[in-house]
Amino acid sequence: MPTNRQLAAILFTDIEGYTAFMQQDEYNAIAMRNRHREILQKEHEQYNGRVIQYYGDGTLSVFQSVIEAVQCAVAMQQAFCRWPRVPVRMGLHVGDIIVNEDHIMGDGVNFASRVESLSIPGSVLISDKVNEEIQNHPELETISVGTYQLKNIQREVEIFALTHEGLVIPAANSLKGKTEEKKSPAFNEPKKSRLRPKSIAVLPFRNISSDISIDWLSDGFTEELTSAIAGISDLKVKSSTAMMQYKNAGKNFSQMAEELNVANFIEGAVQKQGSDILINANLINSKTGEILRPFRFKKDFSEINFIYSQMAQEIAENLNAILHSSEKQRFQQAARVNARVYQLFLQGRYAAQKLDNKEIYEAITIFEKALEIEPDYAPALAGKANCYVILGYLNAITPAEVVKKTGPLLEKALRLDPNLAFARSNLGWVKMWFQWDLKNAEKEFIKANNLDHSDVNCIQGIFLLNLFCRNINNAEHWEEIGQATAPHDLWLNLFRGILLFLKSKNAEAITFLKNCNTRYNHPFYKGRIGWMYNLNGQYEAAIDILEKGLQQMRRPAILSWLAAAYHQNNRREQAQEIFNELEKKVAEGVINHAVFLASAYAFIGEKQKALDFIDKAYELHDIDLLWMKVDPMFHSVKADPRYQAILKKLGLE
Repeated sequence: MPTNRQLAAILFTDIEGYTAFMQQDEYNAIAMRNRHREILQKEHEQYNGRVIQYYGDGTLSVFQSVIEAVQCAVAMQQAFCRWPRVPVRMGLHVGDIIVNEDHIMGDGVNFASRVESLSIPGSVLISDKVNEEIQNHPELETISVGTYQLKNIQREVEIFALTHEGLVIPAANSLKGKTEEKKSPAFNEPKKSRLRPKSIAVLPFRNISSDISIDWLSDGFTEELTSAIAGISDLKVKSSTAMMQYKNAGKNFSQMAEELNVANFIEGAVQKQGSDILINANLINSKTGEILRPFRFKKDFSEINFIYSQMAQEIAENLNAILHSSEKQRFQQAARVNARVYQLFLQGRYAAQKLDNKEIYEAITIFEKALEIEPDYAPALAGKANCYVILGYLNAITPAEVVKKTGPLLEKALRLDPNLAFARSNLGWVKMWFQWDLKNAEKEFIKANNLDHSDVNCIQGIFLLNLFCRNINNAEHWEEIGQATAPHDLWLNLFRGILLFLKSKNAEAITFLKNCNTRYNHPFYKGRIGWMYNLNGQYEAAIDILEKGLQQMRRPAILSWLAAAYHQNNRREQAQEIFNELEKKVAEGVINHAVFLASAYAFIGEKQKALDFIDKAYELHDIDLLWMKVDPMFHSVKADPRYQAILKKLGLE
């Protein structure tokens, strides 16, 4: 058989979790694989690639041109990231191969396979050799995602990710795949810390102003500095939400380092002194307590963006983090702000985060004061829009009102600042919950996450979206990101419990949520535990915990799950009282009641009533109707054409 050696760009692709998905939903799994191959063949023809092998859910292909191989990979991944999304991993290397008829082999093939094994859905990873080849092509932008000891590869390899629009950029030093433990040195040396050297958390800044009531300043500075640092993709940054639990916690650096798995902290104090802001902060090694870099600022409040920018850049320098060209440009574009407007913005964010109707309306008033002074201040526009998103979630205003009020605000904010991650994550929530536009919601969430890896609002949204769609593998991916960014976030842990249940890990899910409920004592946890007990047929246990949840908050979800438990436990009169209460609310047009009433009726076998209230839920735009694809309580009506028609309208089929 004729053989020859040649240098080639070698590309591996793979659909993550395809085997498990095939077992869950064979029809959609085949459709996913067909879409994968259709896009792959189209782009390979466009960029002169040759597919050598299809193997189940993956492919091996080669290119004579490294540039065309990279361009092809980017084009394919951008297509895979569009709706309906295909969770594809990609790895690319350039090396020597042996060609034997329609087969290839050699170290280059093995190397490319190792690179692909590190990849995550939505990303394009390339070896350092490929990165060297494309350095003179500025349109092909990359960022280092860490150095790895790949299995059976003698040298350590720096891996890079393509950063084009729509692609997922993995957190640095976070990838797992076909790697090896580094060999121990010949002599006994101190064990190296397992903490990632390029990881950091901003501890809640202390307010030492003469006015001790202005916590909005210290909390706001903490949040804004965290977002600035999180804009550096080579750093692993904990969210400001995750860090608020350490406010006045009295723990030492070593304790917090172990809990958070971070190697560095920023700690400090902020003070308002007339028109000036004073910052006294330190970059600290979390294990040793050593001050790596002190920060001392006294500036007019209008220069606060320069403080964020300078601190972020100097932190990157001290931690040897690579600054991408677009990141450098963003820091260099730091501009003065109107001091009064910025302070109003921080006050508005502080009020909105309390998730109380009264406080949220107060936040809207504060943002409006800021916008009266500076109508084109994008953060205040996004902040005001966020208030309406929260009010929509709390059923204080209708979904139509949310869309009407947020549309102009977010459109203007993003026109003024397309890189405002907070505006994009809120747009994602509007599109998902209040417009049922899941395809574009996902796009906005991904854009927001690429701009600010610490934005928990965004991670919550895309995790929830994948739960709604039963994209288990994608949900697991975002659950991992959420755990790394905000391990104690109330909502992310609630979603994690639901994910475990959807993976048929019922006992593990209930145990996990019970432990979380001990930590948070929140009615939403009690509600979901009761929901799971119902589905397990444990009605006494469901009644016990749902009644406790109802004492804390009279939510329609808890009411409906309790009514279902009462009915199944032969306490029909108590069940009927709740059904009557819920039906009255639906008749009055109160949103987000019909969907839970429908699920309870479906669960107890009242199919006609269930279908009628599903239609009513769609008419009223109950935001939790998005759960209907994955909620087992709807099992009795899932085959009905009316149920299937609603799924299609929601974009869930």
